[in-house]
Amino acid sequence: MRIVIIGCGSIGQRHLKNLLSMGHEVTGVDSSETVRHALWEELDVMVNPPDSKLIGVDAVLICTPPAAHLKNICEVANLGLPFFVEKPLGANSKELKQLCCGYPEWVPTMVACNMRFHVGPATVKRLIDEGEIGESISARFYTGSYLPTWRTGDYRQRYSATIGAVLDCGSHELDLALWMLGPAKLKASLVRPATAIGLECDGLAEMLLEHESGAMSSVHVNFIQSDYDRRIEVIGTKGSLKWNWNDLCVRIWKPGEKEHCLSFDSWRAEINQMYLDEMAHFLECVRDGKPTCNPISEAVKTFKLLMEVKHGGLVVT
Repeated sequence: MRIVIIGCGSIGQRHLKNLLSMGHEVTGVDSSETVRHALWEELDVMVNPPDSKLIGVDAVLICTPPAAHLKNICEVANLGLPFFVEKPLGANSKELKQLCCGYPEWVPTMVACNMRFHVGPATVKRLIDEGEIGESISARFYTGSYLPTWRTGDYRQRYSATIGAVLDCGSHELDLALWMLGPAKLKASLVRPATAIGLECDGLAEMLLEHESGAMSSVHVNFIQSDYDRRIEVIGTKGSLKWNWNDLCVRIWKPGEKEHCLSFDSWRAEINQMYLDEMAHFLECVRDGKPTCNPISEAVKTFKLLMEVKHGGLVVT
């Protein structure tokens, strides 16, 4: 396929390299002359300035900072092109209405949800759906990391330092909660600033959800803890499941039985594999003209809940 990537920063370059490895024809769009030159020199990939026209394109990837997503989405949607947009879907609650109606329904769209394609959470989801632990009653989704060491350069200049941990980290964990347990309402939340790393944005948040299924879940996100920690725990009527980022298995407990570990191959847990699988899914849907697993119409529900958390339950539209 012929694919254009708008925004060739770190995640844009990851997708670019993956798409090339998958045999697709890729070009880019980026405002930085330095980036455009570097990608031409390194990968022999043409990266054009932002005013370039999208002609002869099968799909578009929007990998710009969140504040530019709505503008990029509208531009691509007006051309009727299938598109994939990185998380978070937007930067503020005022964009909600436009995000819901700014594109034709027949156009395949997808909002990034790479953690769904990681073998750990995917296995947890499969076991829940198969009834391995009966009916889900409660779950805990946790992620903690340290923003200053995510990438090279000054972390205070990254978009994460502007939008905060709720939007940046919560987009993943809240998406997993809704994916595994179904639609939910926000019952309570607490948000604290990232003063521990010298930032005024939110750096830590706790969310309590009540799902339509009757299950409850809690979601914790932060980017101020010095170690990396990511895990999922699910309690069911017939057992419980646990997954940890550092494990190559999902642990299963049932009454009267010993712990059982459902293991998976190490290559499936490699970080880049989930991005490859995510992109393969999107392009398959584009090719077949079918809905993706996380179209804007669904992802906007996650975005709305994140906005409720940031605004203390009040969403300004």
